[in-house]
Amino acid sequence: MRNHLFAALHNSSVTLRRHKAAAASSPSFARASTTNRQTASTIGD
Repeated sequence: MRNHLFAALHNSSVTLRRHKAAAASSPSFARASTTNRQTASTIGD
């Protein structure tokens, strides 16, 4: 289960990287991705 969760988080971070240009032009998207990153860190602990 833990490995599956890690894989899902990894895949979503790759997707975020691909859409970096879109995030740069969309402040609300950038805020959302920051929140997701903090949530992922909490799960990692």
